[in-house]
Formats: sequence, C-alpha cells, structure tokens
Amino acid sequence: MSGGLTGDNRITNSVEMFDKKSPSQGWRDCAPLKEKRESHAMVAYNTEIFVFGGWNGTTRLASCEK
Repeated sequence: MSGGLTGDNRITNSVEMFDKKSPSQGWRDCAPLKEKRESHAMVAYNTEIFVFGGWNGTTRLASCEK
C-alpha cells in the first residue's frame, strides 16, 4: 500500500507491505515514496513495484517511482 490520505486528509508518502509469509506480523513500514501522492496507480512487475502519477495536493504528477 502506498501514499494516499491520512485520517485527517493529509496526503502521505508512506509505503506499507503485508508479509504473507508472516501474517501474524501484519503490515510493516517500508521506505517512503520520494513524493507524497494520492489517486495514483501502482503495479508489480517481476520483483519490483512501480508507482505512477497521482496528485500531490497542488498538481497532477507525471512521475514514476520504483
């Protein structure tokens, strides 16, 4: 899970991962995105995850992060 809105409607750059090999551990934090963003797309390809576009609260983003 990446980016999105917090409970108080702030856009975030956080990234969390669910480790299906250790479900009792639940979600864990990962390295944050370089830019905060919401309403973006995310895709897994091979062993990498890519995040495209979105909104940073000021402008539509055309960037991609992996």
